[in-house]
Amino acid sequence: MNRASLFLTPALLVVAFSAAAACDRTPLPPPTAQAPHRVLFVGNSFLHGHVPPVLHYNAARVTDLNGSGYGGVPGVFKQLADDAGVAVDVASELVSGQTLQFHADEKRSLIASRPWDTWARADQVYRAPGGRWAGQTLEAMQAELHAAYAQAMARATCIAGVLPVGDAALRAMQEGVADRNLYDGVAAGKSSLWADDHYHFGAWGSYLEALVIFGQLAGRDPASLGATNRAGRDLGLSAAQIEAAQGVASRQLRTPHDSGVRPPSSPASPTRP
Repeated sequence: MNRASLFLTPALLVVAFSAAAACDRTPLPPPTAQAPHRVLFVGNSFLHGHVPPVLHYNAARVTDLNGSGYGGVPGVFKQLADDAGVAVDVASELVSGQTLQFHADEKRSLIASRPWDTWARADQVYRAPGGRWAGQTLEAMQAELHAAYAQAMARATCIAGVLPVGDAALRAMQEGVADRNLYDGVAAGKSSLWADDHYHFGAWGSYLEALVIFGQLAGRDPASLGATNRAGRDLGLSAAQIEAAQGVASRQLRTPHDSGVRPPSSPASPTRP
């Protein structure tokens, strides 16, 4: 298993998806209370989270197509949107430990049962026995993931952009905002990206993940949410931790990328089903 890359959480591919599987890149009008944007999250535990407070967070505000009761990152995203006054209907189709291929094979009819404006997904990455990750830096591993997702986007016409969640996590460590070594405790003044299993994101990492997704899809600067943001407080984060995560997400989204990501002031347009 490519554990190191999973620590960083794979970048999320954001694609257009509709019941007819058509690719229409016509920009959507701004969401309104009468016509909110419909966002579907497809993936695994990298989206639904590992333990509370993330696992079931805001589940009542997320339509769980599988009826599993998960809130997770989709729930945090929904709260961020509500906090910012952005009208979205959020749904999820999440199964622990599964790859995108599983969802394509086993959940296709469920996903296609209704139209969506935007589809965000997280995949599971494994390596064959004898893989070469051991001993490499986080930077080297994330660079390979980044390049792979950029290549996937270049080949698939229905992908609107790649959300740099893994890049943001690496930035947090490089800037000294998040602790780099998950095995030796958390240094004073830093936050931990990971949950107690040293594998999934914890509260702060999941909040950062949701901020990146929100900033890109909503076209809002995550830093504009402020230190008293409800989603962050609900997850048990301090004002300093909330501001730090918002700052990392904001800086990451304003960094030019080769994967189709645009800064919050000019977001990648969702597509009409």
